[in-house]
Amino acid sequence: MVSYPSFRTNPVWQRSANIRVGDPLTDSLQGTFSDDDVWGALAKLAKEREQIQLALSRAREWEEAVIENRPAVLQRIVDLIQ
Repeated sequence: MVSYPSFRTNPVWQRSANIRVGDPLTDSLQGTFSDDDVWGALAKLAKEREQIQLALSRAREWEEAVIENRPAVLQRIVDLIQ
């Protein structure tokens, strides 16, 4: 995913960068970029396609684990309320 860093605190941008499924289009917040920058970013993603797919697979496993554990988390919340 090519991202445009408009806010450094954006959690999606940070997570994407951390697990290597996203690269910022610029190095600075709200930085300028050219058509060549976009084409370069797309070429880099194409080159790293296999690594990105592995990273997405790991992220999916994490998300599936969160979803699987959701009923237990909700039950803990209910228990705290009661």
